[in-house]
Amino acid sequence: MSKHRFNRHTPSAIDKTNKVSLRNDTSNLATPKQRLSRLNRLAGSLWLVPLLSGLVVFVVAEMSLRCFPHTQSLMEAVNYYVATDDFILGRLADYPGANNLFVSWLLQFFADPAVGTFLESLLLALIAVFASLVVPSWFGAFDKEGRGGVAKGLFMSLNRSRRFPSFLFATVIPLALLVGFIHRIGLSIEAIFVFASLCVIGFTRAKCRWPWSWLVVVLTGFLAFWIVSFPVLLLLMLLIVLLQALTMLQKGLEKRFKAVMIVETALPLLIVALTVLGVKLSSDHLGFIPFGERWWHIDFADGREHIYLLMLGLPVSAMLFLPRLRNVRAFLLLSFFVVLVVGCVCYSEISGNEQYRLSEDVYRRTALAEESRWAELLDDVKQKGTITNNIDLQFALLAEARLGTLPETLFSYPINSPELFCPRFDGKPFATDFCRIFYRELGVCDEAFHQAFEYGMKISPSSGMCLSSLRHMVEYSVMSGDKAAARKYLALLKETSCHDDFVSLWNRKINELQVTPCTADRSNNFIKAFHFNSEMAHLLDFDKDNRAVLDYLLCGLLLTKQLELFKTVLSDYAAVYHDSPLPKAYAEAAAMIERLRPGIWGGRISYDPKYDTDFARFTIIQKEGGDTSAFVGTFWYYYVNAEIPPLRDWQQIGHDTTS
Repeated sequence: MSKHRFNRHTPSAIDKTNKVSLRNDTSNLATPKQRLSRLNRLAGSLWLVPLLSGLVVFVVAEMSLRCFPHTQSLMEAVNYYVATDDFILGRLADYPGANNLFVSWLLQFFADPAVGTFLESLLLALIAVFASLVVPSWFGAFDKEGRGGVAKGLFMSLNRSRRFPSFLFATVIPLALLVGFIHRIGLSIEAIFVFASLCVIGFTRAKCRWPWSWLVVVLTGFLAFWIVSFPVLLLLMLLIVLLQALTMLQKGLEKRFKAVMIVETALPLLIVALTVLGVKLSSDHLGFIPFGERWWHIDFADGREHIYLLMLGLPVSAMLFLPRLRNVRAFLLLSFFVVLVVGCVCYSEISGNEQYRLSEDVYRRTALAEESRWAELLDDVKQKGTITNNIDLQFALLAEARLGTLPETLFSYPINSPELFCPRFDGKPFATDFCRIFYRELGVCDEAFHQAFEYGMKISPSSGMCLSSLRHMVEYSVMSGDKAAARKYLALLKETSCHDDFVSLWNRKINELQVTPCTADRSNNFIKAFHFNSEMAHLLDFDKDNRAVLDYLLCGLLLTKQLELFKTVLSDYAAVYHDSPLPKAYAEAAAMIERLRPGIWGGRISYDPKYDTDFARFTIIQKEGGDTSAFVGTFWYYYVNAEIPPLRDWQQIGHDTTS
C-alpha cells in the first residue's frame, strides 16, 4: 500500500496525469496550493469551450442559411401573428401553446432574410452552448464540501478522474437539427428548453439544498407543458432521473441520501403523469385534437419524432458515458478539428441539396413575378437551359405574356394545352399563389383576392390566413374599390409587430384615392368553371380592351388546333393588329388558313409574305416524307406532330409542383 501511494506522487505519475512539461525536479514538487492555482487558471480558460462550440454552430448555420434567402422570407410570408386576445388564447390552447405563440411572433422578423438567418443561427448556437454545459453542471460542480463551481466543474469534468462533457457531441446536436430539420424554429426552441432546464437543475443542486432543487424540477415540468411536446417532456424527465441517479451514486448511497433519491426519482415521473392528464384535458376541451395523435406527436417534426428524440438524447448519453481522457489539450484540439470537419460537411450537404435549391428557385421566381420584374424572371428561367418541369414552364410563359412576346415564342416551349398556362386545378399552395399572380396580371382583381384568401386557408388552416395573404387582400380590396374590406384587413395587420409602414401607406392610398378601382367585372363568369379558352372568352366579353386576355385566348385556340375559332376571334379583333406586324404564331396560323382557304382574310389581316413561302415549303417536305425538323418551333410543325389531350381530360393535366 505504501508503495502504491508513493507511486501516485512521483514526478512521472504527475506528468502523466496533468500533462505538464517538467523543467526540473523542484518544479515537480509543487505544493497543493500551487497545483490548485494551476487548475483554477486552466478551469477559467475552459469557460470558452461552450462559447466556441456555439460560435462554430453559428458560423456554419449562417453560411448555410444564406444560400436560401427567399426561403427565409417565405417563412414570414406563410406565418400568421396578430396581438389580439383571440389569437393569443388560440395559440396557447394549441399544445404546446407558449412555443407556438413564440414561434409565430418570432417569424414576423424573417421578412428580411439577413435577420431571419441571424435569428435561426442564434437559436442553433444556443443549443450548442447549453448542451455543452449539461454535464459540467451536474458532475463537475462539486468540491469536497459539496459546494459547486462552474469553471472548476468545466475543468474537473475534463480531468482524468472525471468523465468529460465533449462539446463535440454538444455541437453535433444543432448541426444535426440544421441538416435534418432546417427552418423548424419550434424544434430549436424545444431543444434549447431541454438543455437549459438540465443546466439550471444541475447548478441548483450544486448551490442549494434539496428542497430548492425539487422546486426547480417542478417549475421545469410546469413550463415544459407549455413549451415542449409530450415526447420531448418525457425525454427530459428521463434524463433528469438518470442524471440524478448518477450524481447520487457519485456521492455515495448513505441512508440520508436514499430517501432523497426516491423523492427525486418519483418527482419527474409524477410530472409525466400530470402532463398526460393535462394533455388529455387540453385535447378534450382546448385544442380538439385526439389524444392518440398527441401522444407521439411533435409539431414541425413531420412524422420523424423518433429521429428528433435520438438527436437530443444520444449525444447526452455519449457525454455521460465516454471513457476517461488524459490529455486535455490534445482532446480539445482534436475536437475542434472534428467539429470544423462536421460543420463543413453540414454546409456542403445543405448548400448542395437539390430539393432545397429547387424550392429556392421557385420562391425566387415567385418574388420576381410579385414585383413584376418579367425580364429578370425570364432570364432566370432560361439560364437553366432546357425547361424540364411545368413550374418553370408556367413562369416563363407568364413572363413572355407580360412582356408581350408570348405569340412570338409560344411554340418554342414544350406546351400542348392551354391549361399549362396556369395551374388552375392544382390544389397545392404554390399553384394557388401562382393563380393569384396570374389573375392579378389579367386585371381580375376579385379573383386575385379569392386566390389570396384561399392561399391563406391552405397555408394556415388553423388561422385561415397568413401575413402575405393579408397584405394581398388589402391590395386587391383597394384596387377593386372595396375600402371597407381593405380597412378590415389593415386593422389586423396593425396588430402585428412589423407592418406599421405598410398600414400607413395603404391607409394613405385609401384616403387619397390614389389607386384606381379595377374595371374588370366577372360577376357572370365563374373562374375555373370552364375550360381555359372558354374562361378567357368570357373575360374578353366583359373587358374587350384586355390585350393579355386576347393573347391567351388566341394562343389557347392555336394550342387546341381550333383554326376556325381562331380565324373568327382574330377577324373580330383585327383592329388590334392594324398598326403592328402580326405576331409570329398568329402569322403562321393565318398563312396556313390562307393556303387552305384562299382569300379568306379579305385584306383584314396582313402579315409578312415570307410566311406563305415557308408554309408552302413545309407542305412540300411534309408530303414527300422529308425531314421537317427545321420547322420545329412553328405552328405548322406543332399542328402536324403535337398530341393534345381531349377536352374532358384538361382538368386532370398534371402540374409538377414538387417544391
